[in-house]
Amino acid sequence: MKKILLILFLFNFCFSALGENRVFIVKENLINCVGLIERKCMLVKEEGSKNWKYFYDNIEGFKYQEGYRYKLLIKIVRNKNILQDGSSKKYKLIKILEKLKPKK
Repeated sequence: MKKILLILFLFNFCFSALGENRVFIVKENLINCVGLIERKCMLVKEEGSKNWKYFYDNIEGFKYQEGYRYKLLIKIVRNKNILQDGSSKKYKLIKILEKLKPKK
């Protein structure tokens, strides 16, 4: 029984280290937000969601250009080097699925 639990634990640990892929929609304008300091944040929602959320992190490999709405394929992995008040997750761009300039 202990061997089975150890195998399951190791499998779970390895699987979580690989991360998971998700699709994010990034709104076309930045918004004022406050984390440790006041700054501009992206608004994002996961594909299928109706609610926009403040996004305080960076997406590695993604260069945001205001005025465009993006649909991104993102890999989320566990952050091993967490700074004080830092995120336990790292976000990495896999692919830009869409980049659209919304009609006004």
